[in-house]
Amino acid sequence: MADETTDFMNELGRRSNDPLLRKLNETVRFDIVSGKKTDRWLMRIENGDVTVSHKGGTADTVVRADREVFGRMARGEANPVASVLRGDVAWEGAWKNLVAVQRLFPGLPATSLEKPSDAAGRKR
Repeated sequence: MADETTDFMNELGRRSNDPLLRKLNETVRFDIVSGKKTDRWLMRIENGDVTVSHKGGTADTVVRADREVFGRMARGEANPVASVLRGDVAWEGAWKNLVAVQRLFPGLPATSLEKPSDAAGRKR
């Protein structure tokens, strides 16, 4: 079975330039926790150019998530901002970085979203 964290990070590293990040010059470290082990990934964003390395180090922003939660975000099953607000993911750094980094993750599939009319008609 492939490690989805490694696959996701490698895919980020293959992107040459992301126009959605062109105004960002930051470093983001992802601390992915599995039991007592912490995997660290350092992402550098310079005017839209994204590079990723499998190492620790100081960063402008630190994202700390359980491997399962990070996997859901990497698959587009969980929204990074919502995960932080729920307390499922710890975030240290500027909120603008959180919003920018969220753009790197796939969006939620349309089938997982309710239509407002469906939710309004449901009895509680």
